[in-house]
Amino acid sequence: MKFEAKYCVIGTGAGGGIVAYKLAQSGEDVLVLNTGKIPDQNIFENELTSEKKYNFGIGKNTTFPIKDQADFREELYAESTEKSTTKVSPEIFQHFQIQHINGLQNLWNGICLRYSEDDFANRHSQNENCQWQVSYAEMADHYTSVEKLALVVGSQDRLSQFPDGDFMPPKQLRDIDEIFLRSNKYLEKPDLVFFNNRKAIDLREYSMQKCVSCGRCVSGCRSGSVYKFSTHLYPEIKQLKNFRLFEYTRVIKVESELGQKAKVIAIDERNNAALEVYADVVVISTGAMESARLLLNSFSLQYPGMDQVGKYLQDVPSVGLGTSLMKAWFKPVTGNRGYGDHVLVGGKLKGKDTKFPFVAQFWSDFMKDPIYLNDINFLPRPLKKIVAKQIYRSTSALILWGPSVPRKENRLELSNDLDRYGQRQLNVLYERDPLELVFNYQLEKLGRKLLRNAFGFVATRFFSPPGKGIHYSGTCRMGATPNQGVVDKNLKFYGADNIYICDGGVIPQLSEKHPTLTIMALAHRLGEHLIRKYS
Repeated sequence: MKFEAKYCVIGTGAGGGIVAYKLAQSGEDVLVLNTGKIPDQNIFENELTSEKKYNFGIGKNTTFPIKDQADFREELYAESTEKSTTKVSPEIFQHFQIQHINGLQNLWNGICLRYSEDDFANRHSQNENCQWQVSYAEMADHYTSVEKLALVVGSQDRLSQFPDGDFMPPKQLRDIDEIFLRSNKYLEKPDLVFFNNRKAIDLREYSMQKCVSCGRCVSGCRSGSVYKFSTHLYPEIKQLKNFRLFEYTRVIKVESELGQKAKVIAIDERNNAALEVYADVVVISTGAMESARLLLNSFSLQYPGMDQVGKYLQDVPSVGLGTSLMKAWFKPVTGNRGYGDHVLVGGKLKGKDTKFPFVAQFWSDFMKDPIYLNDINFLPRPLKKIVAKQIYRSTSALILWGPSVPRKENRLELSNDLDRYGQRQLNVLYERDPLELVFNYQLEKLGRKLLRNAFGFVATRFFSPPGKGIHYSGTCRMGATPNQGVVDKNLKFYGADNIYICDGGVIPQLSEKHPTLTIMALAHRLGEHLIRKYS
């Protein structure tokens, strides 16, 4: 089957969803292609049962010792042997990929931080080959626009590292947040600050999608209050005659010749039928890993920018610490856990010969799996129930992130493995830079101090292995020339005049901040650029 469109957008995540919405709202002819479907909302029904709540997380089928069960909805992830971008071992790189509508935003936690003026000016850059080509001034209005679209909540804090935005009022801090803040307030100084979280979450009382305060955002929002394309933007444009969305459509190749329409070759996943789309402009927004694979499977290395595709793969270094705040023991606990993480910590830490920026998220929720019971077996039986109850009510985590250190050696290459559609998958070559290990050490040191001040004992600890941060970037990075990047400052692929890329892959260097809002702002900027250029 053959179709024509002015714009063909591939993917509906942070980049594709915003650019498709912007174009469709402007009256442009838009055809969106995406693997999988819009996930059923009941897949995110992950609240604790009443029985488990009453029994501190213990249910009828709980067995001992209790294993920590991942909160991720595993049925959404692509199968590595058939559909995913890579079959690489998790020991080398843990690749999380969701190919349904919304992509990884089906399970994201909604944290929305602007990159700072220092970030865009490359003042913290660890590699001269990975440089931003746009300024904060060029991005500021686009940040504001997407903050309004995604209903970002937050407070005006006047922090240069974390620029203010156009926020809705946040929820009131909980008792456990106040304990954490009071215990550490004496530490606050220019290099350490505490502020309200900034999340893409609907808190409007009259809204049908307002937050129901289950606190389990990272497992997928069951009320649809955390921003996703399918819940926030798609309902506004799905009836427009100039907009089409094709589900279950797997793109396997893109072709472009000078002076001709771009050709997108795809397969219907339900019946393996071939599908072709001819478009004036193609926007690839399939994620830093898959976009790189699509380019490598579509264009030879002779095309400008192609020898840079897949290089400088990045993911953030991070540390997670789990705890129980003993200051919260025997205190009344409200049932409203809010959205789990009301407080962020930020600033700079010393690492080797430099100071590096960091951000941390203080999370508190009722634990779904009572793994803490494994650690209190030594207690006399009468004490076990008392201690278990207090730990359950006061469980918290502190997750800290630092910036990436881009390395040319960390890269993607086509492998000889084929997916079910006959397309070559990727090899991933990745090692943590030694400086990132220094960052991790300093992050853990600070995290332990913050929790210790609040009378928290560190029960669990993890360094994120490569890929676990899920902030994949750099593989289609922005650059001043084809020898320095894959796309120009307007995200146009150097190898073709009518192909653009808009996802995490275009970010030249990951800051310590979550990149999602920046991807969304880049998409909004791209939408305006395309309308000006092609209309």
